[in-house]
Amino acid sequence: MSWDRDGSPRTARGTVGAYETGGSSPASADLSMTMSVSPEAGVVGATLTYSLDLRNNGPDEVSGVQISDTLPSALSIVSATPSQGVCGRGGFIGCDLGSLPAGANATIEIQAVTLSAGEIVNHASVLSRQTDPVPSNNAASAAATITGGAVTARLAVRVVGRGSVMSSPGGIACPGDCVEEFPIDGRITLAAVPARGHRFAGWRGGCRGTGSCSLTMTSARQVTARFRRARS
Repeated sequence: MSWDRDGSPRTARGTVGAYETGGSSPASADLSMTMSVSPEAGVVGATLTYSLDLRNNGPDEVSGVQISDTLPSALSIVSATPSQGVCGRGGFIGCDLGSLPAGANATIEIQAVTLSAGEIVNHASVLSRQTDPVPSNNAASAAATITGGAVTARLAVRVVGRGSVMSSPGGIACPGDCVEEFPIDGRITLAAVPARGHRFAGWRGGCRGTGSCSLTMTSARQVTARFRRARS
């Protein structure tokens, strides 16, 4: 055995990423990513759905998998849903997916509303802590052609009785704000909240039943929420 100048034993060492081992080969894995968009054509105000499919082609497991997607300025984020891990929401979408065994897949679904006409090209890329022997497939893109058209459609809510209606995304808070413009083809969910001593009796107009009300704003919509006094 040989010794370092400080008196400690000197050992043979190799490197795997940021880790030191006794001479083992560095871990590596070929991460590949594809992206598609639906629909591939639409009008301003339409919602586009981007599907990102990530695969670990091996040979080793990867860790610290991260997806980066900077949305074009012509898009406004609605949601980013990964099959594992978490995604942040904003103009820049960053997803931390954790580890991915060899042969495994992970997906991310991104929904965004179009704000202007033209060809909209979205790009995303992936990286991990391990060496990738095929970096050329670490990025993907998808394009949609958007034309001018109606940008918004009006949603009008009426409340009968003692209660309120809230929308997601926000805009409707009725009574108070009962009429709002939402993007064409946007998905709106209304929730009915009865006042104390009252119950929700059901929807009329664009929705039916007593559950939440989900609408796709293909045109102007009207919805009535009815509340009644609860039985004692």
